[in-house]
Amino acid sequence: MNLIFSPNITDLEKEICQKYWELDKENNFIHTAKDLCQEYQINNTQLSKTLERCCLVHSDTIQCPKCLSPYVFKNRTDFKNTKNTSSTTCRQCIQEEIQKRQQEQHRLELKRYQYLCDSADSFLSKELNYDDLTFLDKLYLLSLIKMCISEDLSYLDSVTSRLNQKLTPSQDFSAELLKHLYHNNLIQISPDSTKESIDWRENQVDGFSFYLERVRWIIPNFNGLRTNEFIEKLEKDIKNSINDTENHQALYDIFKRSALEECLSYLTYKINEYNLNFSAGEKTRYVFNKILNDYAVSQVYYFIDKGCRDAVANYSKGTYSKKHASNTIIGSIERLSERATLENWQIKSWNRIKELPQSYLSIVIFDLILNKKDGGFNFSLNELVLFS
Repeated sequence: MNLIFSPNITDLEKEICQKYWELDKENNFIHTAKDLCQEYQINNTQLSKTLERCCLVHSDTIQCPKCLSPYVFKNRTDFKNTKNTSSTTCRQCIQEEIQKRQQEQHRLELKRYQYLCDSADSFLSKELNYDDLTFLDKLYLLSLIKMCISEDLSYLDSVTSRLNQKLTPSQDFSAELLKHLYHNNLIQISPDSTKESIDWRENQVDGFSFYLERVRWIIPNFNGLRTNEFIEKLEKDIKNSINDTENHQALYDIFKRSALEECLSYLTYKINEYNLNFSAGEKTRYVFNKILNDYAVSQVYYFIDKGCRDAVANYSKGTYSKKHASNTIIGSIERLSERATLENWQIKSWNRIKELPQSYLSIVIFDLILNKKDGGFNFSLNELVLFS
């Protein structure tokens, strides 16, 4: 190694630096820091400051692969960690590389923002015909607007920004709703979406990918309607068209899907609560769809809880392994519901849990339009058909 001394240092300071970096034949340091402190009657802080101010230590064998300058050891630990290395990037080159990456990231951020601004301008410049909206379009739009509209009505905030709130009963259903609106050009990504919500790739075919539930949205112009007028018109038209025969199938499909997702979400919650090992599949969906014709979600909660508790009991007794016991859950739920129907049990309705609140899709359909408070939770599918 080569010691490069700073100008105007004293002979004593030079001596301290030389002894600190002095090596034996095996490249081990001869003097410990403790010995040097005792010899020169200084403390560790004073020793470190003297070394930092008075000398640089260049390697004889290690150089930066980028600029070819000799490597500068920061301290003894750095020397030990790099002595078997032939090439190590110097700090200046590392800093330059970091700066280049930051500049490139900034360039991509500007390009991403400009792309989104251009897309938003194009989206807003096209005036859409309100009459082209389907019943499902209106339901989905109103649900998203009710949940995510900003205070100034200028944009829709991200779904994930609404803590402890749900757009639909499940993440998959919410993704389907957002995809439906996005692919039908009824919402567009806001340029003010956070950079974490968009994965920009300059050379990608589509330019970027994004997280449906993390981006902000803007809604289009419909026949020159202001946002508040558009929302009022949506509410009024959905209420007026709820009894149209042509909308019954779409409405029933939402009833059925929402109830199913409510049950699947509660089953997942109870499985995690009881630390069971079960993954819902097609059989589970079939059983729930069958039960939900005659029982409300609030009543199916009882069957789910009882099925899970029975599985825990069987596992605790050693009757079954945890996996085997977990696999009995859906069969137990099905048998309980069949017995309840056969013997005409009076199944008490359970309350919602705070972890699974009523979704905005449910609020729009049942509370706002049908005037049935949380009807998707409190009534069976057969009862809901009669109401609608």
